[in-house]
Amino acid sequence: MPITTDFLLLYAELKVTPDCSLDHFNRAYRRRVAELHPDRVQGKASPAAMARLQNLTRLHEEAIRFHDRHGRLPGSNKGAQIGPTDTPSPRAAMAQAEPTRSSMRSILIAVLLLAALAVVWFLLPDETANDSTQPEPVSSKAAAPPDPAAEVLSVGMDESDVRRVQGEPVFLTSDVWEYGPSYIRFEKHKVIGWYSSPLYPLKTGTPSRITSKTN
Repeated sequence: MPITTDFLLLYAELKVTPDCSLDHFNRAYRRRVAELHPDRVQGKASPAAMARLQNLTRLHEEAIRFHDRHGRLPGSNKGAQIGPTDTPSPRAAMAQAEPTRSSMRSILIAVLLLAALAVVWFLLPDETANDSTQPEPVSSKAAAPPDPAAEVLSVGMDESDVRRVQGEPVFLTSDVWEYGPSYIRFEKHKVIGWYSSPLYPLKTGTPSRITSKTN
């Protein structure tokens, strides 16, 4: 970064170079402020002298902020090196440590989320453990005629009543209507059985697993 004219005037005013240590820079600044302070001229400081003092203070603050960010004074060739008598600014040290703390927090949050997902996965019931590919047959007794006013599925119900009670299926064939993991089996357009999963329960009004003969 090329040094600006303002900072050249600052170093000339303080009689220091850009490569001096931060301690030396601050001592030179305090010494010069004491020389320009109105108390040293018995309260007879001119407006120009006051403006000079204010400009000196402003440039000193800007130089300190630059040092906090880059570890050197404006125009210094030292890069980010710190001299034997210099100590890093607390603000600069905090700024350097903050990304590390943020990274550690992000890693910790990610680990906790993965652990929580693992616990949930182990606690979920295994819906497929007790399921079979084919419904189990029920009693061979003839099914009672469907009740059109019923609001639950029943064996013998026709397709239109199933649509009225359960709605349109997600996928259907001539003998199976699927509602997510649940399904209803038909024979000659009449309900002969179903499987109701807790993940998508059918409107059966009976236990979650009902099966019927498949012929």
